[in-house]
Amino acid sequence: MTAAPTALSSMADFHPGRSAKAVGRRTEVRPAGLLYAGTTVFIAVGAINSQNNLLFWLFGLGVAGLLISGIISGAGLLAIDVDRRVIGTSQVGDQLRVRYRVTNRSRRFPVFGLTIEELPAERPRDPPPRSWARNLAAPRAFLHHVGPGQTLAVTARPRTLRRGRAVLHRFSIASSFPFGLMRKTVIFAQRGQALVLPAPAPVSQFQAGAHANASFAGLASTRVAGTGDEFFGVREYTPGDSPRLIAWKRSARGGELLVRQHAAPAPTKVMLVLELPPADVDDEQAERAVGVVCGLAERLDRAGHAVGLAVPGTGLVRQPASGLRHLHRLQEDLAVVDLHPTSPAPPGRRPARSVTSVVIGWGQGDDRAAHTVRLDGRRLDELLATDVPYHPLLHAVSSGRPAGDGMFDAVWNGVLGTFRRVWRAGS
Repeated sequence: MTAAPTALSSMADFHPGRSAKAVGRRTEVRPAGLLYAGTTVFIAVGAINSQNNLLFWLFGLGVAGLLISGIISGAGLLAIDVDRRVIGTSQVGDQLRVRYRVTNRSRRFPVFGLTIEELPAERPRDPPPRSWARNLAAPRAFLHHVGPGQTLAVTARPRTLRRGRAVLHRFSIASSFPFGLMRKTVIFAQRGQALVLPAPAPVSQFQAGAHANASFAGLASTRVAGTGDEFFGVREYTPGDSPRLIAWKRSARGGELLVRQHAAPAPTKVMLVLELPPADVDDEQAERAVGVVCGLAERLDRAGHAVGLAVPGTGLVRQPASGLRHLHRLQEDLAVVDLHPTSPAPPGRRPARSVTSVVIGWGQGDDRAAHTVRLDGRRLDELLATDVPYHPLLHAVSSGRPAGDGMFDAVWNGVLGTFRRVWRAGS
């Protein structure tokens, strides 16, 4: 898939760097070109045998068409500079944006009908895989016209197929202008890479309570006002405050209404642990487990928890933290982690007791450990498809008011507002 080309008046849309280097050229004669050449030869034989001037004129036109088709497109491609950039990241199943900036150095002649295609690695068998073909569909873009001295940008949007790092090495620009008889191609080399993030599994109804006997440890409090249970301080009453929060004794002593403030709860720390799959687990099951871990990380982060990640045997350990930047780091770690390492790393230290662990394993394990939930990676399909009761590990810890308090608060706010106006008028 391609997008409409856009003219660039400046280089602000691209990072500074060297343009791609031309490393090869080739010319292909299309089937139409073979038919055209055969017809031209046939006309030449007829003209020689019959000495007909009209056939000689047709033969000359045929030779001119071959020369024009071979020279115009080839000369135009030699005056082209290209810069390829990967824009952002993408999740599995989405579209990745690969942008090509094409500059025509010629001051007189335009180029037409440019087709841009990524080429696979020259030696795809070299370890590790050095091609994008495992992670992406073929990136392809098309430019109708680039004028003399003009710079245009076109974006290819290939669909992502598999998580990981897609390495881009070479790409080609080809043109069959003007008659489609010959296809001239210039091959460019420019190293680039694209990071394909795992697609998060839909864990909105995911449940771990039926497979674990762990729950959150007690929530700590911060030094910021919020909706926790511990006392933080008092402040002046404002319309809309719940009458249940009014500090009546302090209000009576000070002569004005005051309300209590509570400290905000500290985020609960959750460590997501993904065990390496055994040999009898296929890649599809292993990738599904990675998607579940990614979905859990997003869900818990939105609920306000500090999320960490550990993959024993790979050396990957991220301590629990919160925020979009940390979540993006976790997604990048999951994108590049190797679930089948040749030399497993020694296991890291166990999480602290104050950290709740969610372990996705592939067999029997100690699911009775304190503050630990263990999920069976072989049964993720059943768990994702089953709507089971609430469990606090995968749902936000809500501390809102009970249903029905809205009418009560509205009435009391009206009464207290009237009382406050009378109090001030009397004083």
